[in-house]
Amino acid sequence: MVCGTFLGKTLEPYRSDRGDLYGATVAENQLIQSTLAADSTLKWDFWRPGLPLSVTRNPEFGWGSPDVSHLQRQFGGRVLVRGLPSLPTAAEVGEYVFVGGAPLLPVFSDVREQLPGCVPICGVLHAVCFPELVWQCTRILMAAEECDVMVATSRAGHRALETAFEAGAEKIARRLGCGAAAMAGPRIIDIPLGTDLPPEEALNREHARSLLNLPAGAFCVLFIGRLTQGYKADLDVLLGAVARLAASGRDVRLVLAGQSPSAAYIAHLRAHLGALQLTSRTLILENFPEFLKSSLFAACDAFVSPVDSIQETFGIAVLEAMAHARPVVATSWSGYRDLVVDGETGFLLRTKWSVESAHFVSAFATLLHPPELANYLSQRTVVDIDEFVHRLEYLASNPIAAEAMGRRARARVIEHYTWPQIARQYLDLWTDQLERARSVQTRERASFDYNSFFSHYADEALSAHDMLVSSGGRWTEQNITDFWGFGNARQVTEVRDLIRLCRIAPTRIADLLDQGYSRDCILWLAKKGICRIVSASARPEPVYESRSAAAAAG
Repeated sequence: MVCGTFLGKTLEPYRSDRGDLYGATVAENQLIQSTLAADSTLKWDFWRPGLPLSVTRNPEFGWGSPDVSHLQRQFGGRVLVRGLPSLPTAAEVGEYVFVGGAPLLPVFSDVREQLPGCVPICGVLHAVCFPELVWQCTRILMAAEECDVMVATSRAGHRALETAFEAGAEKIARRLGCGAAAMAGPRIIDIPLGTDLPPEEALNREHARSLLNLPAGAFCVLFIGRLTQGYKADLDVLLGAVARLAASGRDVRLVLAGQSPSAAYIAHLRAHLGALQLTSRTLILENFPEFLKSSLFAACDAFVSPVDSIQETFGIAVLEAMAHARPVVATSWSGYRDLVVDGETGFLLRTKWSVESAHFVSAFATLLHPPELANYLSQRTVVDIDEFVHRLEYLASNPIAAEAMGRRARARVIEHYTWPQIARQYLDLWTDQLERARSVQTRERASFDYNSFFSHYADEALSAHDMLVSSGGRWTEQNITDFWGFGNARQVTEVRDLIRLCRIAPTRIADLLDQGYSRDCILWLAKKGICRIVSASARPEPVYESRSAAAAAG
């Protein structure tokens, strides 16, 4: 079995030197790593973005390769970075599955149209907050095969995705004048994300606090997440709750750790902490290194996550805290309700949604950047701060009960959420998809073919019977490298050989291809005017070189 995924230009590469990466990046890396570890026959292909635009380098259109070196070091040849021209062949299609995030699903569908056979698509839903979701689901409905699936990581995400497919089906039905119920989308399968289980020795609170210089007797509250109001949570409610806890005489410490994309928001947090007299009680760790994350979880008495953003679908940090045997106080929000058992492994804080605000913003949602849209709605989502203070006070006053909650949280992770368990669910799912794909009837597909759309823009099409002829210019196989920088040494040798062949005699393109020369190098020589392509119907004109040109050619 081979899994392939396309890496977009904006996808953040894996970073082992920084904790709290984007949740989707963390999840994708861990999913790939865990499935490779669970099945020694599995292979992963990473499709490098961009095309080889020219034989020579063109920095204007340069695309970096995805950084999967950490996976290649661990799994060797089972992890391969491939260029787009080498898409799966007919022999590979029978064991191939496309896997990727929801925004890539229309891309997978379009690419599949160009391939022989049927490649199943497994879309992993990380977030459903982008306004284009309904239109993307509409495209998926039109292209979905019975072997395709969408994986929802939470019940809340599942419901949102179902709603998006229903809305997409209604759009199609209105246009076609048919019933929306007749348009079946891909199956939605529920598989949560997972986490690595830290060893028992990593849970030692005293050791972790000594590393972080936190007082041993204080009640320590930890938040890990993006330190930005728009993407994760408005932390003002957390600061207010901790301030009230401190005002009651409690020795409390607050740790805020995570990515810090906004200096302005960090400045706001520091000013707010100062106004609440919490500065000396608070440790802010911006862009902390990955190795420190486990110590942060171990040092705290309670992990808190007052998330109010529709961008949050699952909650990896919540799961990591539970794996470290720490009770969680989180908003009753989205996937958090799947993870935290209220009153047993932590507490869920009641939230209130503004129907009127959501209705207002729906009219122009597609004109907004998703974080801006999410922030607008989160600022109108209310979290019960009195309940927040009450739950923190209970954990601070009842350390034995809090420890028991943390132990139950860790047991819940062991039972349901370790990566080996999640990996096995994915491997079984992909095996089922491949089996279903074999029964899909092959049919003519209406694909986007640039020949059909644009070949008439030119006067004629290149023919294999056309001739490659020397232009008689000053460029030679020796000085050709003085002006152009080539992509690799093989192409330099190939271009030099082609120049020599064409100076001897015109040669059919078909014959050059049969001899192993690449179409790219042949076209590059003609494109740059070093050689000419003469139509098969025309007699090649003789090439007369001046004495100076002949002398330059050596």
